[in-house]
Amino acid sequence: MLDAGLDKAVTAIILYEIKSKNLAPTEIIAAITAFNGINAVASAKTIVEAGDETVRPEISGKLALALETSSLLAHLVGSRLETTGQSQLARVARGIGNLAFAVSLPFAFKSTLSYIERARQSKHRNDK
Repeated sequence: MLDAGLDKAVTAIILYEIKSKNLAPTEIIAAITAFNGINAVASAKTIVEAGDETVRPEISGKLALALETSSLLAHLVGSRLETTGQSQLARVARGIGNLAFAVSLPFAFKSTLSYIERARQSKHRNDK
């Protein structure tokens, strides 16, 4: 649980820094933050109620994370290109970032739903 908690804390710090410097769209940062927050709460609930510390993300969660990271990276590249006067390339990079984020959404929803379902089932296992 410590490793997962540390991972979420580091992610929150990185997202905060990206947001504070306006390097990626607020909507993308908010969505990633929401998915991470829900997953963290659901994982904690599963661990506390079922004593199951083996809460691991499904492949959908790993794909979502890879695409979200790609999206943020593309937006960071776009911001850097903008500062060097390459606005056309910056638009392309941001477009790639937006596309990567859009592709991540079904995977992120599936992963988050699996975290919620495990948390819901942990209560039932604990009640038995």
